[in-house]
Amino acid sequence: MQFNIEDVGATKKKLSVELPAEMVQAELDSALKMVRKGAKIKGFRPGKVPAQIIKRYYGPQVEQDVAQKLINDALPKAIDEADLHMVAPPVLEESDLQEGQPFKFAVTIEVRPEFEIDGYEGLALTREKFNITDEMVAAKLEELRQAYATTKSVEEDRAAAKGDLVVVDYKAYIAGEVVPNGSNPNYQTEVGSGGFHPDFDAALEGLTKGQTKEVVLTFEEKHYNPKLAGQEVRFEITLKDIKEKILPELNDDFAKDLGQDIKDMEGLKDLLRKDMTENETGRVEHQVREQLKDELLKLVEFEVPESLVAQELDSMMASLKFNLQRSGLSMEAMGVSEAKLREENRGKAADRVRLGFMLDKIAEKKEIKVEDQDIEGKIMEMAREAGQSPEIVREYYNKNNMLDSLSDSIREEKTLNYLLETANIEDAEPTASAEAESDENDD
Repeated sequence: MQFNIEDVGATKKKLSVELPAEMVQAELDSALKMVRKGAKIKGFRPGKVPAQIIKRYYGPQVEQDVAQKLINDALPKAIDEADLHMVAPPVLEESDLQEGQPFKFAVTIEVRPEFEIDGYEGLALTREKFNITDEMVAAKLEELRQAYATTKSVEEDRAAAKGDLVVVDYKAYIAGEVVPNGSNPNYQTEVGSGGFHPDFDAALEGLTKGQTKEVVLTFEEKHYNPKLAGQEVRFEITLKDIKEKILPELNDDFAKDLGQDIKDMEGLKDLLRKDMTENETGRVEHQVREQLKDELLKLVEFEVPESLVAQELDSMMASLKFNLQRSGLSMEAMGVSEAKLREENRGKAADRVRLGFMLDKIAEKKEIKVEDQDIEGKIMEMAREAGQSPEIVREYYNKNNMLDSLSDSIREEKTLNYLLETANIEDAEPTASAEAESDENDD
């Protein structure tokens, strides 16, 4: 066997292989012999059909099968001898099998990028300080109180006021046309909350039951619903019901009713403070981790295999679709183009792939390995989070041949932990954007 390697890109090679004519002929003869044994051709007894007739009837198929067998046998050996580190299945580009001639074929192979990385230890990072104050706990307690409020329809004949819960029937129109999925016969909102649109809520104040009102709203360019973004929308709103909140008293009985072995209000406050501290700690540590990844990506630039970028994009799109489905939405219903989203997220996907190669290289340099107890610990952790037994989780990963990918993710996590341990992390006061992010997470 002879082979030749040609660079066709930073992460792509063309591997050309040539097998000797004697090997090809031996395989052809063997394949034709097997076919001849079972061939049933009118006028000939089984096993007695002349070779030339076998070739006439079965020659093209036999050549195709032999070519595939020769490729399957020779390609792994050629890749191993050429020391090529594949990241995706090879793609056949050329194949030419002729009787009495050497067999030549060529494949393109995407390989691991070649790069060097230094300066990954001692990276300068900042960790945001935070402090859970009594005022923050009191605000969280009020949120909890609002969540456990009950409602009742207002019996008196009065107009809707700020703070009331109202049920409305609305229809949306753009340029006189009904907006697809832009109607809701039983939409409940709090007057003055601004949850849907500030001007929408303002239009509800002062309405009485059964009253209809039209309001024209302009939605911002970055509105989450692309069908409404930047649009002037006319709404027909009919007030169907006015409800008032009945808030529970913040006392020991309220605290006890929440369960979790809470005995009084002080115990509830302690629990809220503990949960808020854990949430903030998790948010800040996630922030540091993302900062570390950003700093790593600044250390070195290199091209990554396009097939892995495509796989990462597939994963991102699948995650997006799943999250939309959980909310009862879809990309089609929101008028979002998957092709456009893939293009917009290509850079992010490439960075994720690049980071994976970088962490793998660092793990090799620092000899970071995954032990059996690491895998077992991760399975136990996932089982606890999913409320499943470890045996079920372990069987799932075994059955779907996912243990290698689990091991890779654990190794990556251990590498990130090592880099965080070696980083120079300075505590810093929170920025306005960080405080806004904290408020969004609380919501």
